[in-house]
Parts: sequence; C-alpha cells; structure tokens
Amino acid sequence: VVEALPFEDVLSLAYRFLQDSPESKEYAVRLLYLLRLLQLGPWFESWRHNAFLGYACELTGKWDEQFAWYDMATRDFFDSPLPPSLCIALARCCFAPHFPSVTYSRAIELLQQALEDEPYIEALHLLRRIYALTGQHANMLEMDKAIIDQRGRESASPSPLPPDL
Repeated sequence: VVEALPFEDVLSLAYRFLQDSPESKEYAVRLLYLLRLLQLGPWFESWRHNAFLGYACELTGKWDEQFAWYDMATRDFFDSPLPPSLCIALARCCFAPHFPSVTYSRAIELLQQALEDEPYIEALHLLRRIYALTGQHANMLEMDKAIIDQRGRESASPSPLPPDL
C-alpha cells in the first residue's frame, strides 16, 4: 500500500484507520512507520509528519513512542518557539502511565507557552488537571475562572497534524 499510493494518500488512509477499531489504529501506526522508512524525502518536509506519528502512538497507548515522535517534531524549531499545537501535544505526555517522559513542571511551561497566543480551551483544561494533581489549588481555581470566561468563545486547539487530514 505504501509503495502503491502517493505520500499524501497514505497519510489520509492512516488517519482514517485511526478513527476505527484498535486493530485499525495499530495498522495505522505500522503504515506511518513504513511510510517514514520508504519515503524519507516527503516525510522530512514537515514537522507535522513526526507529530502525526506521535498522535497515532498516543491513540494506541505507545507512550514512549508518543513522546519520542513529538520530541522529534520539535527539532525543526531550533531556537524559535514551538507552535501551540506541539506544546499542547507534548504536555499531554505528562499523563502517560508509569514513567511519563514529561514532568508536570515541564508540561506547565509548555501549556503556558501555548497560551501566550490564545486561550486554547484544551490547554486551559490540561493546566487545571495538572494543578489539581499537584495540589496547586489557587492555580486550579484560576484555571476554573479562565475556563468559565472562555465559555461560548472557546478557541479550539490548533492541530499538530498535517493540514489536509
């Protein structure tokens, strides 16, 4: 399939499989790994392809791989700020079971960076959750207020996925 279809079509196919059964999600991850292996040129044209693989790993519970691919996506930015979508995706890694690759304090930094541009509702909810888990009740109440203030004008988090999916 990967060799028979154009690059973008394989991405779209993998995305559709991610919307289906657990077996289909696993197949999507395998498709993306194979696509990366066989079509390196197009793969490295955008950080979003690594982020997409991180997202696929997140949906299939491959926590270490989730972080690894999101982290790989950050390498395109060197000294420039990360896009909010990637900050939010990386911050979600702090909720991985066992030994998360992102600490709560790093997740807070990433989410605050994402919120510099816009009050993305997902970032506000994630911050609230982290503050609740770490006993930072004053900050949690501040997030509650920010979430209430955004009702009716919520800014959906930007997607780290390739734009045509």
